[in-house]
Amino acid sequence: MGCWVGTKRSLLQMNFYKRLIGLPGGTPNAAVMKELGIMPMEYKIEIRMLMEYQRILQMSEDRLPKKVSVYAKEMGTKNILDKANEIKEKHSLEYDDESVTRMTKYKWKSKVNNKVTITVQKMLQQECYKMKKLNHAKTDDVNIKWYIKNVWSLCGHAVCFY
Repeated sequence: MGCWVGTKRSLLQMNFYKRLIGLPGGTPNAAVMKELGIMPMEYKIEIRMLMEYQRILQMSEDRLPKKVSVYAKEMGTKNILDKANEIKEKHSLEYDDESVTRMTKYKWKSKVNNKVTITVQKMLQQECYKMKKLNHAKTDDVNIKWYIKNVWSLCGHAVCFY
């Protein structure tokens, strides 16, 4: 099972997409996400956290969020800066606080989105590799349209993929 399975918001998200395009509930989540280009909710939240991390780093020292983050770090308690560093490591974002502070919001967001997208694609590819229903999807260049097409035709739906 994928990392997105188990959280209520992720299950709701997947059920919504499957119902939206008329797929049965048993359609593999990885196939739907990979084909539709959907990013799991958890990763979207991580992107937002990294954007907030940069915003806090760029604040002046007299702003309360910056004071609280710095104070929590000095005390050794877990804070948003620590969580951001964990997320940066997870997605191979090798930037220190100083370089993140100097980047523009748009440049940082672009770098974060690119790295997170790569992580998601690798994760989905691994999920496809593990599943018997998706035996054919062993490489990155294989798309899953034929599987979804076959599921749709079994359900009696007309399919039009461009």
